[in-house]
Amino acid sequence: MPDILTEHEAAAYLRVTIEEVVALLEAGEIRARGIGAGRRIHRDALDALAEGR
Repeated sequence: MPDILTEHEAAAYLRVTIEEVVALLEAGEIRARGIGAGRRIHRDALDALAEGR
């Protein structure tokens, strides 16, 4: 899996719904960068979330 993920890829990586990823993004629990109409999320941010960091 690439180091930079779309919202859908992040959902698959975390094994959650896209709605859950969007909620985490909007709550500021996951940092992302807006690119075009979507957001890109660094895999390290997802790993930190999953590990509770």
